[in-house]
This record gives sequence, C-alpha cells and structure tokens, in this order.
Amino acid sequence: RMDKLLFMVEQESSDPAHDEGVKEWLDKVHLPGVLTVPGVVRATLYVNKGPMLDELDLIGHRSDPSLNPPGKGWSKGQGKYVAVYEIETEDMKKTWEAIMQWVQEMQRQHKDFRHPFLRVVGRAVWQQVSPPKEARRGN
Repeated sequence: RMDKLLFMVEQESSDPAHDEGVKEWLDKVHLPGVLTVPGVVRATLYVNKGPMLDELDLIGHRSDPSLNPPGKGWSKGQGKYVAVYEIETEDMKKTWEAIMQWVQEMQRQHKDFRHPFLRVVGRAVWQQVSPPKEARRGN
C-alpha cells in the first residue's frame, strides 16, 4: 500500500538582515537536494501570510463566533516560511531513514549545509486519508 504524506517544516531567519539569504538557500539548495531522496516527489516553499485574513477584513471573520471561535481561530503560524515535502512511499521507515541519511551526508560534505541564520520552529507530518478532490471547471 502506498502511503502519501506531507512533511511540513516551519522556519525563519534568526536575523532579519539575512532573511533573503535564508529564503534563497531553502529554495535553491535545500528543496532541490531533498528531491534526490527516493519517495520525496515534490518540495515547495511558502511564505507565511497569517495576518492576511485580518487585513482583508473578510465577512464574518471577526464577528461570527462559529467561524472564528475564541482560541480556535486562524493560526498565524510559527515561522516565516514553511517547506512542504510531499512523500509517496510503500515503506515509510525506509523513506525516513533515507531522508535522515541524506541530511547527514549533506552535513558531512558541506560545512555550510545548514544556513547559519536558519531556525526551525516547528515540524509536522500529515498522512493523506482520502483521495484529493478537485474543482470542476467549465469547458
């Protein structure tokens, strides 16, 4: 059976002056490298737009408690960036071991493998439990 997972890592720059360098390193070095690991099928970098919903002043966003109950509203996220790795594997342990081996090998080969100003603030793994749904588009 093929397992499909999302591995999401929230990150930020420990020094705002180096934010652009962190983003570039994630996009140009880290994500393409992770894609060399068997089972990792897609890697995408996103920027946190958490406050965007407040700025848009959406209908019901603030006023309707059923849409935004206290303590259960929209999360602002922890980091400025989230790297999302899509993984498809029949052997989850083998795939995770391959990812960890890749990280260790990169750290051995490149003293600057980890960007000096990159700070990981959260990690999560999500397993797909239903097939994707797609919007129907007119012909």
